[in-house]
Amino acid sequence: MRMLNSYLRDNQITRAAFARSLGVTPQAVSRWCHGAALPRLGLVQQIKEMTGGEITLEYWAGLARERRAAK
Repeated sequence: MRMLNSYLRDNQITRAAFARSLGVTPQAVSRWCHGAALPRLGLVQQIKEMTGGEITLEYWAGLARERRAAK
């Protein structure tokens, strides 16, 4: 499972450019990269399509489990 931060770095995509393509703020993408927040379900599908399936629903579900376990 590929991390969003790694995907953006490896493909030389800035958080700002990624955010613009999704219609969200760069701060939102930054929070996703750091695991501080998760995108809405509709955005998860868009992200999967934009990344050619590299960032999947399972990735986000795993992050959500980690966040719950940390509480």
